[in-house]
Amino acid sequence: MREGSHTYCELARMGAPMGFIDVGGGLGIDYDGTKSQSSASANYSMQNYANDVVAALMDACLLKGVAEPVIISESGRALASHSSVLVFDVLSASHYPYHSVTLNIDNLAKDAAACACPPKEGNQRSIHSQGAGEYLLSTFYQVYSSMEVGNAQEAYNDAKQLREEAGSLFKLGCLSLEQRAQAEALYDCVSQQMLTFAPQLSDELRLSLAATYHVNLSVFRSAPDSWAIDQIFPIMPLHRLTEKPTTLATLADLTCDSDGKIDRFVGASGDISSVLPVHDLHEGEPYYLGLFLGGVYQEVLGSAHNLFGSTHVVHVRATGDGRFLIEHVLPGQSVGQVLCSTHHADLGLLHQLRAQTDAYVMSGDLSQEEAHMLMANYQHCLDSYTYLSSWPNL
Repeated sequence: MREGSHTYCELARMGAPMGFIDVGGGLGIDYDGTKSQSSASANYSMQNYANDVVAALMDACLLKGVAEPVIISESGRALASHSSVLVFDVLSASHYPYHSVTLNIDNLAKDAAACACPPKEGNQRSIHSQGAGEYLLSTFYQVYSSMEVGNAQEAYNDAKQLREEAGSLFKLGCLSLEQRAQAEALYDCVSQQMLTFAPQLSDELRLSLAATYHVNLSVFRSAPDSWAIDQIFPIMPLHRLTEKPTTLATLADLTCDSDGKIDRFVGASGDISSVLPVHDLHEGEPYYLGLFLGGVYQEVLGSAHNLFGSTHVVHVRATGDGRFLIEHVLPGQSVGQVLCSTHHADLGLLHQLRAQTDAYVMSGDLSQEEAHMLMANYQHCLDSYTYLSSWPNL
């Protein structure tokens, strides 16, 4: 700012008294709420920023005897990011399957006990005669069954090693698919015990135990910076706020792309967490989440990845007396509109289908009623919203 101020003053003294100076953008946003020097925060306020800009310019103008110009700022994201909230619902959840990982534990206990028995005379059971898979599983079970608070970290380290060995043995054909599944079940059991014994879990373990919540959005369309530059956006439930969240989850979007996920969130103390605390889903009840501070750039930067279009936009105005009014509703793009952006005109598609159905009706392979139903369904699909929704078309 000092350099820009002196440049302005020198140009003004040389005969170009412009009267305006544009200080550009760059004003930070406190995404994680810590007001710190972290990459997702800003350790200064808007007033601090304005003070520095004005002071630097005033000092230069006084020194050079130049009239103070009008200051123009372009801090678009910082000014407008708070104006937008992306609201989306959770469609389903893939939970950590702890209820199923213990199904074979009794059998594994019997196998482990048999392996621990001293061999009878004339009935030597070596590792090779017993089988590498059985031996690994019996060892794995001993790690699990002897796990306690004092040796929890050691047991978890052993479990990770045994899980890797199980994977290697399976690739070599020395472990059956059932045995591989049992090894995975034992690893899940040890991980679940770690959840009980060690509240301060590593991010790796927290992520492995997390549920996946499938959400009704496209990250590439509505939060592209989350994918492209690992931008952290505050995300939280929008209702059931009097209930304590009981589930840790990551979010997966509607696209078929493996990058279509969000697994970086603002943690409880402002740190970056790989999981988001959420509530369990209730059968037949909607569950909504909100992504905050995404105003201005996210929807504009977004692409129609997997042909997901723009979302519905609702303009809400605060009346000043604690009430809010819906001023305007802008419908999101339909399937037909998105297809038009890829040079597939919806009317052209309809005409092609109509020609084909007419030909099938003429040949007797399709009835008039079936043709009418096909055309009506196709038209309905073209007019529909690109996201899964129970809302009527706006």
